Amino acid sequence: MELAPMTKRDKILLYFVLMVAFVVLYIRFLLIPGIENHQQAAADLVEAETAQTTMQDTILMASANAAQKNTNWGELQTANAVYYSLLSSDELDTLVTSLELNHNLQPESLSIGQPVTQNLGWYVASADAGRTAGPSAAADTAVTAGDAAATAEGNAVLQQFLAADLVPQYDAPGYFRTAAISFNCSGAEEDFLALLDDLAANYPSVQLNTFSMDTRSYANMDGTSSTGTVFTVALSVILCDKGGVQP
Repeated sequence: MELAPMTKRDKILLYFVLMVAFVVLYIRFLLIPGIENHQQAAADLVEAETAQTTMQDTILMASANAAQKNTNWGELQTANAVYYSLLSSDELDTLVTSLELNHNLQPESLSIGQPVTQNLGWYVASADAGRTAGPSAAADTAVTAGDAAATAEGNAVLQQFLAADLVPQYDAPGYFRTAAISFNCSGAEEDFLALLDDLAANYPSVQLNTFSMDTRSYANMDGTSSTGTVFTVALSVILCDKGGVQP
């Protein structure tokens, strides 16, 4: 069977179909992938330029960052200086007894509790932390593993003034402790008030919880009577494991 010769109209139609197919294939397999590659390359270029700018800024700020780190470390040392290290019972005894004797008060009794680990979430740390209000009553319990999350929240405050490489030192909730101390002493009321003023001005890591005054009468050896005042005081001494904040 012989094919009929193509007419001029058939040739034009075939040519048109071939051209449309060529255009479709060019757009689908050449033009669109090229545009996508160009857009991706442009996005990669912008990202690289941003990273380069960030790196340049970091390099330029290196000296400033080092100076800020030194400043932060100095602030940490200043804040840490107002805290006592982990004192023994004998050392706490010496601290309190010396305070009484230095104000002409006569020690009568003394009770020292074991240092209790506190949760940093209940205590806001700052450069002036020793002069802020003490931990709430809820903080008088030992820290358990479940307190770690609350401690992490408290660490966010520390990041405001601590160098970044020092912050991990505070991840353990046990760096902050308090020792409860109660004592009785006797003497003149003005001397006791001077002791309270001394505590407020010079002992930021010793927090006064409660005190009471009881005036009593007693007989002297010569048969005369005298009156004296007995003072009952409850303190909390803040202790810091300073070994945990060294560089």
